[in-house]
Amino acid sequence: MIYTFIRELKNEQLPKYTNIVMQTISYIHEHILHELSLEKIAKDLYIHPSYLSNIFKKETGTTVSNYINQKKIEESKYFLLHSELSISDISNLFRFCNQSYYTALFKKYTGVTPKDFRELNHQNES
Repeated sequence: MIYTFIRELKNEQLPKYTNIVMQTISYIHEHILHELSLEKIAKDLYIHPSYLSNIFKKETGTTVSNYINQKKIEESKYFLLHSELSISDISNLFRFCNQSYYTALFKKYTGVTPKDFRELNHQNES
């Protein structure tokens, strides 16, 4: 299931950005299940964190950390819908510090909790 998930990430179409922003987005997608931070990404891409932060915000309209969180929430939906993993396990899989933080972010970006999202979508399948 994880391989299918990763393959889907790679097939996603992205808008046109400068090379460094595209590399950052690609890096985030490839490492979505790992610890991610502006500093780690900048180090691995051999650029200064401030430069990356500024150019990413300018081109995408959002911060690197916000983009990471949005992607993690978006991708966690797959596991809520297509697995029996607990919400806690999904939270851990995506390296959120705890389930409460994951739930709060999920609700911020989707308007519902992960539990409600799972239940609403399972009801729609019936």
